[in-house]
Amino acid sequence: PIYNEYKSYLRMAVHFAVYNDDGASAWCVGAVLATLRQLSPNFHVTTLTSGQITPELLSRYTCVIFPGGRDVPYQRKLSGRKNTWIREFVEGGGRYLGLCAGGYYACSEIEFLTGNKSMEIKEKRELGFFKGCARGPVYPGFDYESDKGARIVTLTKGTIDGEHVYYNGGCCFLPYEGTEFTVLRHYSSDDDNYTDNNTNIISDDDNYTENNTNIISDDYNYTDNNGNNNISNVSSPNNHTNENNHQYVHNNSFVQKTEDNLKTAIVGIRVGSGIVVLSGVHPEIGTSDLKDSSMHNVSSKLDFERIEIFKEIMQFLNLTL
Repeated sequence: PIYNEYKSYLRMAVHFAVYNDDGASAWCVGAVLATLRQLSPNFHVTTLTSGQITPELLSRYTCVIFPGGRDVPYQRKLSGRKNTWIREFVEGGGRYLGLCAGGYYACSEIEFLTGNKSMEIKEKRELGFFKGCARGPVYPGFDYESDKGARIVTLTKGTIDGEHVYYNGGCCFLPYEGTEFTVLRHYSSDDDNYTDNNTNIISDDDNYTENNTNIISDDYNYTDNNGNNNISNVSSPNNHTNENNHQYVHNNSFVQKTEDNLKTAIVGIRVGSGIVVLSGVHPEIGTSDLKDSSMHNVSSKLDFERIEIFKEIMQFLNLTL
């Protein structure tokens, strides 16, 4: 009877694995772990290194999460069969949540800081859950060596207008022609001319870890080894052709405040029997994670609204709270 009760408990629980290896921000990993534990006692969370990405180990989890940080080390570490196994996990019914760098990583291609020859990234990616381009940063001011591009931005969806969430260097999602996906949130046009005056904020892109493994924590007391559901077709008459003859929506301008002209911030995609959500923003980051006191004037909204966004992401992933 005890064993049967345990099996029933396992079926009820939702098991998350947060990627924690080269490129993953220790700060973001800790925030994801804390947020998931805050959301539900049914959520069981652990971390996962590249060496633990195998078909057998992935089968133990309901959802894998790729956090903020840097996408290039993800590709370097997981290129080839690791990415194949992640994709097979999702196609077989698993869930994937990509936050900022994890969102970039799961698109067919990346355009990051194009025109900046020292930092530009224009590359293909293997997972390709979102058939299109992750283009960023959406807002100006991003710098790997500082946090001056970090800010609180507002998101919209239908009648929902003005949800606050943390942002630093994230992308918008430009679909290839015919790509099927669901828009969960847009960036608000009110933020297009945001004054770039938020500094000294902890950055997921600045302090990323190159080799952190085996985080053990209930919240932030982790260690690292460094020591130091409806799918809609989205199309637009304003298409742009890239060098591979793909078509994707060319949304660089906020000319009108309509959904067709707003940059997409969070998308959901069906992939085989699985579900994927990709986000250019950080709903895992709350006011307690921020150092800059000038950002605390939105604390009451940020802490409530970012959790509501995270809950909706869980709902789209069909993960019971």
